[in-house]
Amino acid sequence: MSSVKNPLCPCGSKENYESCCEIYHKGATAPTAEKLMRSRYSAFAKEEINYLVQTHHPETRPEGLFEELSEYAQNAQFLELKIVSSDDTTVNFIAVIMHHGEVFEQRENSLFENLNKRLYYKSAL
Repeated sequence: MSSVKNPLCPCGSKENYESCCEIYHKGATAPTAEKLMRSRYSAFAKEEINYLVQTHHPETRPEGLFEELSEYAQNAQFLELKIVSSDDTTVNFIAVIMHHGEVFEQRENSLFENLNKRLYYKSAL
């Protein structure tokens, strides 16, 4: 019953969403690259597209990002996030996603950068 009232966070932390990634989606600053990565994954799962755009580094944020991410999130189911390794500026992860009925693994080593005391997703390495 508690898992229905307080569902687990999609990021795989085994914490409730409201005490895990939701706090970042509502405006708190993610303190580490790994927490930002997890919160971005959860944002895809929860279709928190504004958060994804806001946490994408301004230097690498393409035009039309909101529309692109919105379409992707609406047509995907985010099944699992596995953090392979992380440090202050990079997170190596595997995301298991079902997109248009096909399950695949997205493997990425992501770069994050601190700008004005906030971390942002900058690019895949």
